[in-house]
Amino acid sequence: MKYSIIMPVKNEEDNIGQALQILFNQTVAPDEVVVTDAGSTDGTLAILRDLQKVHPNLFLISRN
Repeated sequence: MKYSIIMPVKNEEDNIGQALQILFNQTVAPDEVVVTDAGSTDGTLAILRDLQKVHPNLFLISRN
């Protein structure tokens, strides 16, 4: 069975890295994680783009 995680975020610079590492380090990691950004103005998008380089199953939906 495959499963996906959808995570809406906005200005989660302080939390997004740890939250995603917890998801990816589960005994059974999700097949994909889709993060939808609602217009972050902090460093959230930069962190997500860096994490995409390490986790090819991390997808970002953003206006920016």
